[in-house]
Amino acid sequence: RACVLAAGWFIEKKMKLDSKTIKLDKVSSFGDGGGPEWQGLAALAGDFAFEARERPVIVSFDHEPWQGGCPNEDIIINCKMDPIDSECINIYQPHAVQWWFQRERRFPLVQDHAPDSLSILNSKTDFLAFMVKHCDNAEDYPVTGALRTALFDVLPTLYKPGFAIGNCRKPDPSVQWRYLEGNNADILRPYKFTIAFESSYLRGYHTEKLLNAIIARTVPIYFGHHDTVGSIFNPKRFIHCSFDVDGLVKKSDELGLKGEGETRIDFVKEHAAEDLKRCVEAIKRVDQNDTLWREMVEQPMLPGNRIEGTPFDLRPISRALRKAIELHQPSWL
Repeated sequence: RACVLAAGWFIEKKMKLDSKTIKLDKVSSFGDGGGPEWQGLAALAGDFAFEARERPVIVSFDHEPWQGGCPNEDIIINCKMDPIDSECINIYQPHAVQWWFQRERRFPLVQDHAPDSLSILNSKTDFLAFMVKHCDNAEDYPVTGALRTALFDVLPTLYKPGFAIGNCRKPDPSVQWRYLEGNNADILRPYKFTIAFESSYLRGYHTEKLLNAIIARTVPIYFGHHDTVGSIFNPKRFIHCSFDVDGLVKKSDELGLKGEGETRIDFVKEHAAEDLKRCVEAIKRVDQNDTLWREMVEQPMLPGNRIEGTPFDLRPISRALRKAIELHQPSWL
């Protein structure tokens, strides 16, 4: 038999495509343990095919906020601290860290000197960027996923309008969303501010949104879990907007709000009106004070301007991964 190892949203589709590409006779499931059936399997990991003498240790990266479980994996590199996938070993690494190592290593984690914030400010041609594919994806995300669109909608009334450069609220409906392969920061660069809200409010769930906005030398307008973001990113480098998440989720569940569209966005604009107003006031305060904006842009990305003690330090996760593999395949190490 042959087995293809793949990860991602479209794992079944990818397995079928890979089986055609490398002309395997059969695509099999991962199986439920290591036995003679694993002898001589052709396994595909990334772009490399190899022969497995025994059942491999299966490690998967979890990039999404929902709890998918681990029916096939032995180890999950989990992008959140809570909830965890209890059926297998979890090792925490935020998605922002994975994104930097995959796409943005051109941007140094530790700055050796403050950037020329005056030149950066003078290069900015627009106020605020809003780059989102779905205005609200109720199928996959809780009601907090509607907060970013709600903020963008109330900005013109409470202060001044931003500019939509994604699929949501785009000024030109004929322009189709495209995945911005590694160029997100470059596209955000002309803007002073970027709405960088997380779709979910979970401990440890911090994605590339804040990272891209910082790399673009904008001031990010952020929403994410307060307890954990400060261990990854310098809190002085962004505006952190707060919302009554528990109250919004409870009320939304009571009303049974479902479906993608404007319903949950209108609900958030009504029930989080005061929090949205405070968020806009924070943006306005920085936008109208060049000195304050420059001070924020001059701040280093990492707390204390050091890698040690942050998830960008790969030594702790490397030790944890080694220990986890030893539990499954001690002969490998």
